[in-house]
Amino acid sequence: MPRAERSLRDHLKAGAAITETEAVLTLLEIASGLLEVDDWVHRDLKPENVLRYGNRWNVADFGIARPTEAKTSLRTLKDALSPPYAAPEQWNGQRATHATDVYALGCIGAEILSGHSLYPGPNVDDYAEQHRRAPPLITAGSAPIRSLLLRMVAKPALARPHIEDVLSELTSIQARPGGSGPGAVALGEASARIAEATARAEAALAEEEARRHERTELAAYAFSEMCSIASRLLGEIKAHAPQAKIQEAGTRHKKSFKVEFGSAKLTITAGHYPDIPLSDFANCGWDVVCGDIVSVETASYERSASLWYAKNDRGSYRWTEVAYQSLTRNPSGIPRHLPSGRDADLAASNNVMHTWSLTHVPRDILTEDEMNSFCQRWMDLLSKAAVGNLAR
Repeated sequence: MPRAERSLRDHLKAGAAITETEAVLTLLEIASGLLEVDDWVHRDLKPENVLRYGNRWNVADFGIARPTEAKTSLRTLKDALSPPYAAPEQWNGQRATHATDVYALGCIGAEILSGHSLYPGPNVDDYAEQHRRAPPLITAGSAPIRSLLLRMVAKPALARPHIEDVLSELTSIQARPGGSGPGAVALGEASARIAEATARAEAALAEEEARRHERTELAAYAFSEMCSIASRLLGEIKAHAPQAKIQEAGTRHKKSFKVEFGSAKLTITAGHYPDIPLSDFANCGWDVVCGDIVSVETASYERSASLWYAKNDRGSYRWTEVAYQSLTRNPSGIPRHLPSGRDADLAASNNVMHTWSLTHVPRDILTEDEMNSFCQRWMDLLSKAAVGNLAR
């Protein structure tokens, strides 16, 4: 192989000032190289893989490149991503396309113009978070090149321009570096501002989507965990009261577990409130993902509690038993559950007085001791209800 003079990384490290004209020409030459191998996706475009040879910049190192239609094996990308230039879809384990290379080229363009990476990192996890969610900040360069680069590093792959369109715009910028008059300059600035606003909106959407996905995963895990808690409680009851009638019914996403024992009935749900928005507990500040209900009832009396899957003070999520009491209803003071929303929110708030309050300190259901306490507590209530001794 011919020996290249240097890489673009070497060129950038040399510290020489790079004009916008030189930057545009560099991007044009790289984009031309990507278009020349249009049947392949490079997947690891970065300054180290752009080499100076034949008085122009050339794309090199197709070590993890794949044909456009080939399926991506995630194993081929393990430890092969270059964090400052990897597109959101690569961090998400999705298939790389030509839009992935366009994203990397946009990152390179921002770095050439500003002298620093588009995102600061510095760790791999930081880069992953920034590429997925952080709005890109591109302030160096004229309005037309800023507008183009912002569209190239759009979070959604489908929102990025095709490499042919990138070439066309770069050629236009190269031909008219200063615009053709005041109107053109003003229009270019407006275009850049719109691109910046779009980039911020896309980043906000990406953040919201990531949060929604995270909460969906949490709710799915919480559902399976509540099914396990309910099964354990029913198993304990069956072991100590073989004559109890036990019933489990429902679907893959919502279940009820019931025990009939004497004149009493115990019920515990899973998937009752599958998706609780943060706004439901905005006043007290609780972060509740989903919720269920546990209750014991007889013909004349019912005692219940809400089961919330919520974040604790250490930042992890766990099931918590919370009972409420009314200060105005007659009779008052009966521990009972509440749906998510205003009453449950204000009852737990330290900022206001409300007609509902907490019956007791919230009780976690996480450790083995806490699980045993939960089972013993509701078995005791069931036993009292079965013989008519459960009252407020």
